[in-house]
Amino acid sequence: MSDITSNTNPEEELTLWSPRAAINFSVLFTPIFGAYIQAQNWKNLGKVDEYKNSKNWFYISIGATISFPFLPDSFGYIPALVLIAVWYYSSGLNQMQYFKEKQIEYIKRSWKKAILWSVLGNAIFFGVVFGVLTAMEPSIESKLEEHSVALVTDIIQNQFKQSSTCTSVEITNQASGDLYMANATLDNGEIMLIKLRFDGVKLLVEINNK
Repeated sequence: MSDITSNTNPEEELTLWSPRAAINFSVLFTPIFGAYIQAQNWKNLGKVDEYKNSKNWFYISIGATISFPFLPDSFGYIPALVLIAVWYYSSGLNQMQYFKEKQIEYIKRSWKKAILWSVLGNAIFFGVVFGVLTAMEPSIESKLEEHSVALVTDIIQNQFKQSSTCTSVEITNQASGDLYMANATLDNGEIMLIKLRFDGVKLLVEINNK
């Protein structure tokens, strides 16, 4: 690659980032950070294949990190931990071992700009993710409509002793802070006027007429 040059002067010390520190920072900033840092180190060392590998891991880590917020909550931090572990053993560890085996002497490069850009990048990333997730989150009205269907059916069958079931609920307007007026549609086509009251924890349903 044209952007990779070898260090042909053995007396010239390169300015590089510590590969061990790059791995440690990746626990906080994800392997996106470590893969990029190590790619730049490989580039300065003139190691073409290793540079390509780290660069590929940089893009893989970006794609994986973007997908994490959209995974089921039950996954927890497992995907992120798996990403760090796989990157560490398949790529991140290689540079640390290379520096040790070749006894690479170098001038330690400052972390200030790298960390600053990483913090800024993380802030933008999480801001965008939060905005997307907020936009995708169903409205409180939609949630009340969904959860009130079973409650309406329960009232009809247990209190009114009818066999009909509620198929859908549509809120027509918000009467007050916690009171909503709605129409409940039954499986026989009948539409019932109902009231929904939600105090932030409990949902109550009142049917105005049969």
